[in-house]
Amino acid sequence: MYGPLSDIWDRGFSRGAWTLTIDFLIICGNELAIVVSNEGEVEGATVVVRSIETYRFADDGSLHIRT
Repeated sequence: MYGPLSDIWDRGFSRGAWTLTIDFLIICGNELAIVVSNEGEVEGATVVVRSIETYRFADDGSLHIRT
């Protein structure tokens, strides 16, 4: 059994080939939210991690990301 998500990242998510697929996308003005399926391999096992990410473009051109 895996421990915290940070342990999963250290054991394999930060290495190797991963496929990221946008499952759902919402755009509203200068903001967007996406649901992403992140599929790859950790210690020989196929793993799918779903994430929700938000992006906001500020008036000064900066980008603020939360995941």
